[in-house]
Amino acid sequence: AARMRRDVGSTALAAPAIDNDLTSGMAHALIGRLAQLRAVGSRKESFPLVLDDPFIELDASVKPSLLELLGRATTNQQIIFLTEDEDVASWAKIEALTGDLTILEPSADEPPPLPSRRSRAAHL
Repeated sequence: AARMRRDVGSTALAAPAIDNDLTSGMAHALIGRLAQLRAVGSRKESFPLVLDDPFIELDASVKPSLLELLGRATTNQQIIFLTEDEDVASWAKIEALTGDLTILEPSADEPPPLPSRRSRAAHL
């Protein structure tokens, strides 16, 4: 919890000053939602966080710090990120190269592959 609070604070500082309140508020909301979904199952398992284009209205300069915060805060928790946002899609493609993220794209020809149990999924 302390690490997450520290991450939220550093994310707000990394963003442009004009967007500090918005970035900090969004970061706190994301961390709060992740915390709510941890250990809620009958066997204390985490539930995935489903995000549907949460950054679409944000300035492009703010998105990278929030996406990095999500990456750091969810090392053991799955996120399903639905988006048509090109900024988020570009970030996800780079992150997918590390193997920490799986991109699932709709295809009319074949069903999408199932993500591994420990990976996070981004649906673009």
